[in-house]
Amino acid sequence: MHRRYGLLVLLTALVIVACAFSGITRLQSYGLPFFALVVDADTAVIAPIPGIALPRSVEPGDRIDLAATPLSARIAFSQNKLTAGFPPAPRPTV
Repeated sequence: MHRRYGLLVLLTALVIVACAFSGITRLQSYGLPFFALVVDADTAVIAPIPGIALPRSVEPGDRIDLAATPLSARIAFSQNKLTAGFPPAPRPTV
């Protein structure tokens, strides 16, 4: 029985690349680095996520005028998931 080393090497490289890509994508964070808690139809309040630093110009308790933000920002606020592969932290109450 002849072994096809070229095919084995190619298949091994493919498996290693797939595993590395899977590990890298699970450890990357996505979403906003804070919670945007909706107070009413036009206002949201920023609350920090424990263990994640806020951007320099953002302070806890800042208010966001949702009516003045573009659609892409409103979608980001509604789908905020900064989990880094772990279950999301509990959302704080206002």
